[in-house]
Amino acid sequence: MGEQQMIDTARGEIIQKPSVKEGMRVIFSAPTFVTGALYFCSFGAELAINSVLGNYYGKNFPYLGLQGEGNWAAMFGLLNVVFRPLGGVAADMAYRRTRSVWAKKALLHAYGIITGAFLIAIGLTDSHHLPTMVGLIAGMAFFLEGGNGLNYALVPHVHPYANGIVSGFTGACGNLGGIIFAIIFRYNGKNYGKVFWIIGVITIAMNLAVSWIRPIPKTQIGGR
Repeated sequence: MGEQQMIDTARGEIIQKPSVKEGMRVIFSAPTFVTGALYFCSFGAELAINSVLGNYYGKNFPYLGLQGEGNWAAMFGLLNVVFRPLGGVAADMAYRRTRSVWAKKALLHAYGIITGAFLIAIGLTDSHHLPTMVGLIAGMAFFLEGGNGLNYALVPHVHPYANGIVSGFTGACGNLGGIIFAIIFRYNGKNYGKVFWIIGVITIAMNLAVSWIRPIPKTQIGGR
């Protein structure tokens, strides 16, 4: 092994194809579960909300018409273009200041808990005042969509030799969340507000439940 390879190994930066056994160990490790669980809540909620938001606006503001409710609902997805990268930028700034992966993880949980609070507020108020509803949705979008970017700022630190497995598992959990939350919407009919606060409670509970888990395994070479 050359000198540069030894340096890279010490930093935990050697990329190699993991065996099936190693892959299973990565998937079922606690730090990988954290990224999957939180993406289940953030991206999963985003997918489900995107599918019903137009109908929610139509229910609470029937005067908007199909065009109006569609336009306001589209704003939620459009904000993703700005808010998701901002989440990643916030994670990088936190890491640069502290040189600790814990800073990224703490910020990710903070975004998740605030997202849950916004979701609960939207659901409980079930506002029929358009500026209030739009403001709550925009505030929720800032933290929900920013959380997506934050999550993928944490992913490369977790088992860097198997980054593809961690990334794929995390993304799959996001899609699973979209399915589960969509089913909850499906079985609550037009009671959209109720589902919003249910998702908010799930999001806060999930973040608190995994907040104690180390961002990277104890045995991992490199990282802090």
